[in-house]
Amino acid sequence: MSPLLFVPTFFLILAGCKGLPFFSHGSTRTSGGEESHRTVDGAFAHAHLEFQEASYDGENLWGRLLISPIEVELRIDKRLIESIDLTVDSVVSCETGEAIPYLILDASAPSRRDEDILTLKPGFWYGKQVRLFLFAEHATHQPSPRCFEAVVAYHAVDVKNVARVRIRAERAVPTALDAGVPHADPDRTRTIEAE
Repeated sequence: MSPLLFVPTFFLILAGCKGLPFFSHGSTRTSGGEESHRTVDGAFAHAHLEFQEASYDGENLWGRLLISPIEVELRIDKRLIESIDLTVDSVVSCETGEAIPYLILDASAPSRRDEDILTLKPGFWYGKQVRLFLFAEHATHQPSPRCFEAVVAYHAVDVKNVARVRIRAERAVPTALDAGVPHADPDRTRTIEAE
């Protein structure tokens, strides 16, 4: 093997082992080159976390995420960026409880500005509609699950592992379209038939 071929191959293998560029649990950088500095591990006990109005379209989990600190105030990024502030810890099948492969994406976000930060005090709630991209049937050629349970973790500006929530989502069964045929009124139908 040529030494010139060895060097690029080594870097490709290294990138694949690290999960670069798309599949990484490592620290996420903003576009300004700032690394996330979460200095305290919250052990999932610093806030109440709720996920309301969950819907699932076969690829994305949509819903309203609500956060309320328990004992001390939290500095939160109001943008709630997927893979920076929210991470998916696990996804399992509703029917079997077995782990389901899902996508882990690394995001690049604009640099955080002062107006993006909210200091949330205990007893107050902050909520926002969020979308978590979990499955890509068209790209992976693996069927998306009909029903799954996911554990989603929230990370504040200064505290990682603030809270987590278990979410159950089921793909809605598509309904047949009526092709524009109006629903029949039984009285009107009889009248038409009698004429």
